[in-house]
Amino acid sequence: LTQLEPKITHHTLRVILLGGEFIPMALIDACEKKSLPIYKTYGMTETFSQSVTFSVLGYPHKRDSVGRPLPGMQIRIDNPDADGVGEIHLTGPMVMTGYIDKEPIDGDLNTDDIGYVDEDGFVYILNRRKDLIISGGENIYPKELEDLVYTLPSVKECAVVPVPDPKWGQVPALFVAFHDGESMTSDEILSFMTNSLAKYKIPKYVKILPTLPRNGTGKIVRNELRLED
Repeated sequence: LTQLEPKITHHTLRVILLGGEFIPMALIDACEKKSLPIYKTYGMTETFSQSVTFSVLGYPHKRDSVGRPLPGMQIRIDNPDADGVGEIHLTGPMVMTGYIDKEPIDGDLNTDDIGYVDEDGFVYILNRRKDLIISGGENIYPKELEDLVYTLPSVKECAVVPVPDPKWGQVPALFVAFHDGESMTSDEILSFMTNSLAKYKIPKYVKILPTLPRNGTGKIVRNELRLED
């Protein structure tokens, strides 16, 4: 959709289902301006794909969420913190019974995603647990940093990953690629981020690449992003 959206001048589309990876807000903005019927969705193979969805045009004030659970699906936040953020668990008829040769799932699937549910029942995904950065005891959600960087018009794609640090345990590193003919320096990017983020969230490293590695389904392969390459 990122590649197709600039080419769309008029349409008769009824639904555009978006899921599978975090969606840059810049793309949502562009689609809203053209009244493209985006439905954000959340799910996984273990739940036969879709579990949560909603129309962005129908609920523009909820654009940061992934929607409400489908009929029959229930969301539970396990081990919530003071802000209600915790591990997302799913229960419902679409949840699989288990993996081969492993203990069966008793109707409650730990998605390994971190998020929360608001007062209207909309689900918000902050990050995959494995992507969470813990720096000096503070939680840093890469998606928050990536969403901010994606607001820069020059940025085509980006990803924030943890790197080991002897003092803080982990620190964030930003990998970024620009649109053709566009560029920014690392200092310019960091200066921009400093205006919006707490100091401990600012990436310690920035690496500019021609493109970010992706797998066959188009998702950024974070474990292939390395500072030394």
